[in-house]
Amino acid sequence: MIKKIFILILGIITLQSCMLDSNKNQKDNLQNNKKQETNYSQQNIVVQHISSEPDGLHPYNSNSAMRTFIFQSTQKTLIKLALKSLDYIPYLVEGMAEISEDGLQYTYTIKEGVTWDDGSPLTAADVEYSVKTMLCPLTNNTQIRSNYSTVIKSIELDSNDPLKFTMHAQQLHVDNKYIFSELFIQQKDYWDPARVLDKISFEDLMSEDFEKNIVTEELTSYFNEFNKDDNSYQPLKLVGLGAYQVTEW
Repeated sequence: MIKKIFILILGIITLQSCMLDSNKNQKDNLQNNKKQETNYSQQNIVVQHISSEPDGLHPYNSNSAMRTFIFQSTQKTLIKLALKSLDYIPYLVEGMAEISEDGLQYTYTIKEGVTWDDGSPLTAADVEYSVKTMLCPLTNNTQIRSNYSTVIKSIELDSNDPLKFTMHAQQLHVDNKYIFSELFIQQKDYWDPARVLDKISFEDLMSEDFEKNIVTEELTSYFNEFNKDDNSYQPLKLVGLGAYQVTEW
């Protein structure tokens, strides 16, 4: 009987000891996590824990919900959906589009002072480049291209104002004014320093004979580079207008 009681007490003492050690470890872990979080905060670092891998972080070729979630921190659109009011509001532009009487022209003015990582300003030329890239049949984005090609006919730059442009729509539709809520704007100077896409018109991109009569070796070479997996997975290449850049994955 004495032996049994002793063993029981010893077991209790051992259990209490284990619990104390466990509590101490949890405390230490919490303190370490708090220190780490403080360091992240001081360094302006955001660590995202996500439930699944995105299909990639390419600006136009990937299309998963997780990719869109990450892009909320790393990329920007001209307009966005306000989560509280569920209204579309200006984001990179001064206001919602000025719409022509016939409902086919949508004019925007980009906010002054919006800059890329290299300090150069965001301009309407970046919007034109972004739309051309999204619409080009050589971009590996067949799953979403028609979302834009059925709405956007062309982008017309304002010759007197580098921040102003007009989107010409394919046809009348109530949702035309929301088309820029999901197009993440890319920097023309970064992606196309040789101005390859300047040689291609919107009419060319929409041509039924695009591959037969429009495609050149230079254009094919450009999009072979643009479509590479490195532009989906290499952190240094995952650039955008967002407040943060992916540094580890």
